[in-house]
Amino acid sequence: MFARNASPPSHRRAATFHRRWPRLFPARSLLALVVSGSAGRWAARLRADGYAVATAGDLDRGLELAQRLHPDLIFVHLGTWAVPALVLLVLRATPATAGLPTVLISERTAEEVAADVGGLRPNEQVLRRPKREGVSGP
Repeated sequence: MFARNASPPSHRRAATFHRRWPRLFPARSLLALVVSGSAGRWAARLRADGYAVATAGDLDRGLELAQRLHPDLIFVHLGTWAVPALVLLVLRATPATAGLPTVLISERTAEEVAADVGGLRPNEQVLRRPKREGVSGP
Protein backbone atom coordinates (compact mmCIF):
# COMPACT_ATOMS: atom_id res chain seq x y z
CA MET A 1 0.00 0.00 0.00
CA PHE A 2 2.24 2.86 1.24
CA ALA A 3 5.90 2.75 2.14
CA ARG A 4 6.42 2.35 5.88
CA ASN A 5 7.16 6.04 6.58
CA ALA A 6 5.15 7.53 3.73
CA SER A 7 1.84 9.19 4.40
CA PRO A 8 -1.25 8.58 2.27
CA PRO A 9 -1.76 10.98 -0.67
CA SER A 10 -4.51 12.90 1.16
CA HIS A 11 -2.11 13.64 4.02
CA ARG A 12 0.58 14.85 1.62
CA ARG A 13 -1.91 17.13 -0.16
CA ALA A 14 -3.10 18.56 3.15
CA ALA A 15 0.50 19.23 4.21
CA THR A 16 1.26 20.96 0.88
CA PHE A 17 -1.81 23.18 1.10
CA HIS A 18 -0.99 24.01 4.72
CA ARG A 19 2.54 25.14 3.82
CA ARG A 20 1.29 27.33 0.97
CA TRP A 21 -1.82 28.76 2.60
CA PRO A 22 -1.66 28.11 6.35
CA ARG A 23 -4.68 30.26 7.23
CA LEU A 24 -6.96 28.62 4.67
CA PHE A 25 -5.80 25.03 5.25
CA PRO A 26 -4.79 24.31 8.86
CA ALA A 27 -2.55 21.31 9.48
CA ARG A 28 -4.54 18.08 9.68
CA SER A 29 -4.52 16.30 13.01
CA LEU A 30 -4.33 12.54 13.07
CA LEU A 31 -7.79 11.06 13.58
CA ALA A 32 -8.23 8.49 16.33
CA LEU A 33 -11.38 6.41 16.51
CA VAL A 34 -12.20 5.46 20.11
CA VAL A 35 -14.52 2.48 20.58
CA SER A 36 -15.49 2.24 24.23
CA GLY A 37 -18.43 2.40 26.59
CA SER A 38 -16.45 5.12 28.37
CA ALA A 39 -15.20 6.82 25.21
CA GLY A 40 -15.22 10.34 26.68
CA ARG A 41 -12.46 9.54 29.13
CA TRP A 42 -10.17 7.98 26.51
CA ALA A 43 -11.04 10.68 23.95
CA ALA A 44 -9.94 13.41 26.35
CA ARG A 45 -6.56 11.72 26.79
CA LEU A 46 -6.05 11.40 23.03
CA ARG A 47 -7.13 15.01 22.39
CA ALA A 48 -4.57 16.14 24.96
CA ASP A 49 -1.97 14.33 22.82
CA GLY A 50 -3.07 16.28 19.72
CA TYR A 51 -5.41 13.79 18.05
CA ALA A 52 -8.73 14.67 16.47
CA VAL A 53 -11.12 12.11 17.96
CA ALA A 54 -14.30 10.36 16.86
CA THR A 55 -16.08 8.14 19.38
CA ALA A 56 -18.32 5.10 19.21
CA GLY A 57 -19.99 3.30 22.10
CA ASP A 58 -19.80 -0.16 20.51
CA LEU A 59 -17.95 -2.08 17.82
CA ASP A 60 -20.78 -1.97 15.25
CA ARG A 61 -20.92 1.82 15.41
CA GLY A 62 -17.11 1.95 15.40
CA LEU A 63 -16.93 -0.04 12.16
CA GLU A 64 -19.55 2.25 10.62
CA LEU A 65 -17.53 5.34 11.56
CA ALA A 66 -14.29 3.77 10.33
CA GLN A 67 -15.78 3.24 6.87
CA ARG A 68 -16.98 6.84 6.73
CA LEU A 69 -14.09 8.70 8.43
CA HIS A 70 -10.98 6.65 7.54
CA PRO A 71 -9.19 7.10 10.91
CA ASP A 72 -5.43 6.92 11.36
CA LEU A 73 -5.68 4.94 14.62
CA ILE A 74 -8.27 2.71 16.28
CA PHE A 75 -8.33 2.60 20.05
CA VAL A 76 -10.64 -0.06 21.52
CA HIS A 77 -11.29 -0.31 25.24
CA LEU A 78 -12.79 -3.74 25.82
CA GLY A 79 -15.14 -4.30 28.69
CA THR A 80 -15.60 -7.67 30.30
CA TRP A 81 -18.33 -8.38 27.72
CA ALA A 82 -15.88 -8.57 24.80
CA VAL A 83 -13.65 -11.36 23.57
CA PRO A 84 -10.42 -9.57 22.52
CA ALA A 85 -9.48 -12.12 19.86
CA LEU A 86 -12.90 -11.85 18.22
CA VAL A 87 -12.75 -8.03 18.17
CA LEU A 88 -9.27 -8.16 16.65
CA LEU A 89 -10.34 -10.66 13.98
CA VAL A 90 -13.33 -8.47 13.05
CA LEU A 91 -11.05 -5.42 12.73
CA ARG A 92 -8.63 -7.41 10.55
CA ALA A 93 -11.44 -8.67 8.29
CA THR A 94 -13.09 -5.28 7.76
CA PRO A 95 -11.56 -3.42 4.77
CA ALA A 96 -11.88 0.01 6.44
CA THR A 97 -9.90 -1.10 9.50
CA ALA A 98 -7.55 -3.79 8.19
CA GLY A 99 -3.95 -2.66 8.54
CA LEU A 100 -4.68 0.38 10.71
CA PRO A 101 -2.71 0.82 13.91
CA THR A 102 -4.91 -0.71 16.60
CA VAL A 103 -4.65 -0.50 20.37
CA LEU A 104 -6.77 -2.84 22.47
CA ILE A 105 -7.16 -2.30 26.19
CA SER A 106 -8.13 -5.64 27.68
CA GLU A 107 -8.04 -7.68 30.87
CA ARG A 108 -6.14 -10.35 28.91
CA THR A 109 -2.42 -10.12 28.21
CA ALA A 110 -0.95 -9.54 24.76
CA GLU A 111 0.42 -13.10 24.82
CA GLU A 112 -3.04 -14.57 25.51
CA VAL A 113 -4.65 -12.57 22.70
CA ALA A 114 -1.78 -13.39 20.32
CA ALA A 115 -2.21 -17.11 21.01
CA ASP A 116 -5.93 -16.84 20.19
CA VAL A 117 -5.43 -15.05 16.84
CA GLY A 118 -2.24 -16.73 15.63
CA GLY A 119 0.05 -13.84 16.57
CA LEU A 120 -0.21 -10.07 16.68
CA ARG A 121 0.66 -8.02 13.62
CA PRO A 122 3.14 -5.10 13.83
CA ASN A 123 0.27 -2.58 13.74
CA GLU A 124 -1.57 -4.21 16.68
CA GLN A 125 -0.94 -3.64 20.35
CA VAL A 126 -2.71 -5.07 23.37
CA LEU A 127 -2.40 -3.24 26.67
CA ARG A 128 -3.47 -5.06 29.79
CA ARG A 129 -5.86 -3.43 32.17
CA PRO A 130 -5.74 -4.97 35.63
CA LYS A 131 -8.82 -6.93 36.63
CA ARG A 132 -10.96 -5.11 39.14
CA GLU A 133 -13.54 -7.03 41.10
CA GLY A 134 -17.06 -5.65 40.84
CA VAL A 135 -16.09 -2.50 38.91
CA SER A 136 -16.77 -1.88 35.24
CA GLY A 137 -15.19 0.78 33.02
CA PRO A 138 -11.60 2.03 32.71
